[in-house]
Amino acid sequence: RMSVLTSMWSLKEATLKALGTGLRFDLKDIEVTAVPECGRASMRLRNDAEAHLLKISAGTIDAWVERQNGLVIARVLIR
Repeated sequence: RMSVLTSMWSLKEATLKALGTGLRFDLKDIEVTAVPECGRASMRLRNDAEAHLLKISAGTIDAWVERQNGLVIARVLIR
């Protein structure tokens, strides 16, 4: 369970970094809809976070997560 929660937090944090905003948006507006053990994750942004995404990009988020040896690696690419 902790591994899944850490993955979700890491994906949210990576999304904020990719948006270039820091913790300016409510974390509830960055929703992790699917978090696999390893591979492609699904994300959905709402409210101000979604508006900012559409302002800076075409609105596409690619997210991946890996868990190995007790570590979580999250990658988010915004296009």
